[in-house]
Amino acid sequence: MPPMVGRHDGLRTLDEALRRAVRNRACVLATVLGPAGIGKSRLIQEFLERQPDEVTVARGRCLPYGEGIT
Repeated sequence: MPPMVGRHDGLRTLDEALRRAVRNRACVLATVLGPAGIGKSRLIQEFLERQPDEVTVARGRCLPYGEGIT
């Protein structure tokens, strides 16, 4: 996979959220928002690959509007 470009601020923000969760022994919610194709999935993939196995991450996603949401 080619190196990620231009998302280092986002990685730092996620890293800090994880440090805060560990320090406070509390859950932290991080929401990654942006238009399609901006690299949200890649940012999360890079973040998760950097974490040790003992880190538990819960993921959720929204279905597209109108697709099985009722």
